[in-house]
This record gives sequence, C-alpha cells and structure tokens, in this order.
Amino acid sequence: MAIEIFGKGIHNVIENDKIPTSASSDSLGWRTQESHIELARGREIVGDVETGVGKVRGLHTAYKNDGTAVKFRKINTKIQYFDGSQWQDVVTGLTEDAYYFFNDYISLAGNFVYVTGKDGAWKLDPANPSSAINLTDTSKSPTGTNDYGKSLISNSRMFAWDLEKNRTGLYLSHIDSISYSATTGESVGSGGTHYSGTLTNVSGTKSCFGVVFTDGTLTLTDDGNGGFTGDGTGTINYLTGAYDITFNSTTGTVTVDYSTEDSNNGGITDFTFSSPRVASEGDMMPQEYGGSRIMNVIPQDGKYYSIKDRSVYELYLTPEDENATNKVYNANIGSKYFGSSVATSLGIVFMDTSNPDHPKLMRLQRNSAGDQLYPHELASHFDFSKYDWDESQMDVFGEDIIFTGKTQGKDNNDLLFRYNARLKSIDIHPYEAQVFAKENGTLLAGDSISDNVYKLFNGFDDDGLVIDNYWIGKAERFKTEKLKRYKWQVLKGFISKDQTIEIYVSYDNGSFIKVGEISGDADYVDKDSSVTIGSSEIGSNEIGGGSDGLKAYFFYREFKIRTPKFGKRRLKFVATGIGYAKISFIDEKELQTSGSSRRVPKKYR
Repeated sequence: MAIEIFGKGIHNVIENDKIPTSASSDSLGWRTQESHIELARGREIVGDVETGVGKVRGLHTAYKNDGTAVKFRKINTKIQYFDGSQWQDVVTGLTEDAYYFFNDYISLAGNFVYVTGKDGAWKLDPANPSSAINLTDTSKSPTGTNDYGKSLISNSRMFAWDLEKNRTGLYLSHIDSISYSATTGESVGSGGTHYSGTLTNVSGTKSCFGVVFTDGTLTLTDDGNGGFTGDGTGTINYLTGAYDITFNSTTGTVTVDYSTEDSNNGGITDFTFSSPRVASEGDMMPQEYGGSRIMNVIPQDGKYYSIKDRSVYELYLTPEDENATNKVYNANIGSKYFGSSVATSLGIVFMDTSNPDHPKLMRLQRNSAGDQLYPHELASHFDFSKYDWDESQMDVFGEDIIFTGKTQGKDNNDLLFRYNARLKSIDIHPYEAQVFAKENGTLLAGDSISDNVYKLFNGFDDDGLVIDNYWIGKAERFKTEKLKRYKWQVLKGFISKDQTIEIYVSYDNGSFIKVGEISGDADYVDKDSSVTIGSSEIGSNEIGGGSDGLKAYFFYREFKIRTPKFGKRRLKFVATGIGYAKISFIDEKELQTSGSSRRVPKKYR
C-alpha cells in the first residue's frame, strides 16, 4: 500500500487497502495509491475573483487549430471567454438560471463551438472568441421556438432534448450536407499594402473559411487560425468576415476568394424535415414511456442512450439514415439530473436516482458477447443515501469517475467524489463544483456558489488557503481474532521539508490518540535522498497544475509505542503543513497475540 498526499489533500475513510466501506462529509483524508499517479490537491482560481454569488451554468474548453486552449463559461445572463487574464462577454441577455451546452464541431468549414440553451443557439470560434453568430431561428429550431434545449453533436448532426415544449422527445438535425458557397474575385482594392474591410457575403448566419487575398503575384492565405501565411500578415474573423491585412510590398489589383457555411441551411442547426421525411433530414424520436423526462443522451457502441429520470431509451439509426429503432432499454433505472451520467471506455456511468431512497452508482457495460449493454452496480459498499444528488455533475478525469454531490441539507454542491474502478475506492473532496471541463490534463470546475472557475487538484493549497484533511485506514485485526499488542511502529515514504504528518491510533472503536508524528525537517528524513514531485520515482503522471519543482525526501521513521491488548486497530494520518507526503510502507514490530480467539477486549468485559 502507498498513500500519497499533496499539501493538505482530501480523502476518505477506508475499510481495507482498496475498498472504502463508509464515508461521510467529515471523512476527508488521503487516498491509497497503487498506481503512483500524483494528484495535486489544491485549487487555483482562473482569472479575476468574482464578488457576486451564483453558479457557473456552463463551462467548456475549445482549441484553436494550433492547439491553443480557449475557455468559455456561462454565468448569470451571459456567455464569456477567458482572454488570459479576465473573462470577457461574448453573448448577453440570456436567462439567468438557464444552463448552456457547448459542443465542438470540426469540418471543412473550420473549428467551431456550438452553444445551445433556453434562449437559442450560437456559433463561437476559438480563433475569434469575442464574436458570436446568433443562429436562433424559429423556422429551423427543434420545436418552432427559441428553445434549443440541451444538445450533443455526433456523426455530423446535432441532437437536442429536454425542451420546454417537449420534455420527452429527442430531436435530430440534418446530417451536415457540407454544402458550401464559394465567392471568387471579390474586389478589395489596389495600389497599396494595407487593406481592411468586411467580406461581402459573410452576414446573418454565415461564417467564412478558406480566405485567400491576391493580386496575382502576392498572396495571403488564411491559416485556419485567424491569421495569414504568405506575402504579408493579417487577421480574419471567420464569424463576421472582418479582415485587416498588410502585404510585404505594394500590390496591383487585390481580390479575395473564400467560401461560406450556413449551418441553418441543411446543416447541424437545421432541425426541419419533410413529410414524408427524407433521409439525412431532421427528425423527432418520441420517447414518452411513463412521461419520463430526457436528462442526457450518450452515444455508445453505435447507439444513443437517453438517460431519463425513470428509464433509459436506446436509439439506433441505420447508416443510411432511412430507418431507426427507438425502444425502451430499461424501465427500472434512471437519473433525475442532466449532468449525472457520462460515457467512459467501460460503458455509461450514471447516478441512478430512480429510487430516491436508494441512489446507486451504475454502469451500462457490455455483456460477454459484446453486443449489448446491461446495468451493473458500482461501489455497492458505499452508502450513497447519505448525500443528495439532485445537481450531481459527472465526468471522467484520468482513470477516475468524478461527480459532485451535497451534504444533506445543503442548497449547493459542496462535495466532489472520485471513484476509481481499478482500486474500487471513493475519495471525497470538499469542493463546490457545478460543472466540469478539462484543459490539457487539468481539471476545471465552475463553482456552485459563485461565478468563479477553478483549476482543481492544482498546487498545494486552496487558492492560498489551507485545506484540512485526514486519512483513516482499515480496522486491522492482523488476520486473527485473538487479542494482540505491539511495541514498535514503522513508517517509510517521502515528505517535503515544510510538511508534517501526525499519527493517531484507535483501539477497538475508541477515540483516536496521537502517538507520534513525521516532520519534514527531522533527522530521520534523508536530506541527501530526494526526488522531484512528478518524476517517475514518485509518480509517472503529473495531474493538475504542476509542482513547480518541489522536492520530497525519503524518511524512515520508527518509534516505540505502548499499545493495550486490542482486538482491532485503526490508524489515522493528518497532514498539518502545506507540501508533499507519501507513506509507502507501514509495519508493526514485535507483534504479540494472547488469549483465545473468543477473548474480548477488556473495555467490553
């Protein structure tokens, strides 16, 4: 067993080295580590600190063609992007408590982000993040209103659901027809080096791509990233058509060629269909069983699973889009929140709240033949009924499933849970998170009580504050029911200079008593044997915001301990400083047993 802690890490109570059997909101401690994956336990704000309360109701990371990340969020009445130091408005005037859903879509027309919600649909561009095209059109929308609902883009079409006018229908847009309009030889000017203006045919719901300026000799070619390559420099806004270019030398007559796309005309935001319907057009799949509301739609193994509040539907679309099988998959499971399900490599994981008195973490996984999914309960040892899951958001991070929850009686998410299927462990972190996104291996969370976005598991503190934690080990009986005692406690591992680990012991359900500590500056710490946090000697992968080159030192701590005769014993470790600690070896020397296996501890006689 190896236990790793960054700063004042937060983790759970476990009953053996791999499986936790009980945890509550105050059982926040360290996590057993067998994979040696480092986890930075801190939290760092992204951008300026907001003073207002609220929630982040949408969070997304998009990428430019060159790999540069651009973050978007929805707070109160607006969608914003992060410019590297502050959040800037992109779309305003939205319904304050409405969630918005971000979808990347890459085609020949470019790399865009489509955003949908109660008030409409918008097209964003990571290369020009301050601009947006309003795609809202009641003649093209799913139900003839401004409501585009929750959405997913898959197989070149958009899926929309949970619209106010129809909570049980699953809507499909046109399959993207890749029908583009070309403009050639549009006049720009002559006799100069600098030109600016707006492309004539980029207006309304049209965006542009493949922009080339030339005078027949000198050429500027759009690089797909908002700039140009060739005989000069410049910028192009693909959403507005605004350009500003400078040639390296005086030009002759300059013209421009480009193409435009309109996703509302046979594209992924066109939900119209004929009667009778023609293949590749939009469609509506009724999923009305029990009046159950669609919460989320997840593609898996070529099918689409609608996670509803009291059932799950399965939709299969033929490759030619001429026929579909739309059926109730399971009428006994479901989730009451749109964020409480996620696709994983092993199947669809979701928080089953169809029975509110007995919530369960479930997975729809492949059967042995690999042709069907069937429900399988995860973490059956964990009592999920101790928490509220009415706003639980779920995602995948590394090898873990992460999801949010509430301490009973709380109005907002105040806990973050990590389930590791390999270790069968659940860790609990006291983070207020409403939505998740990821950026190059870093986990981002939109706050549940403010407008802030944070990097989680980043650094060694909580945005400058100390995070309390503890870890409680299993109730160890040392493979015998006899009474036992020991004289020496042995611990090995690594610790940073400013960290201290306090060691506590509880015997036979008694109170924890402090029996010793490990200090990062003590003599038993080998200052000549160090590793850099994040190296292969401590962890093969570095998750979060990095360690800034912090070093940890090997320790070997052996101290005498006077134990009573006990039946079972539990260890508790508390990190009191900010820094790294890892306990990789625990041993008890001179362990002795006495009496018969039926002898009970003295306190119970």
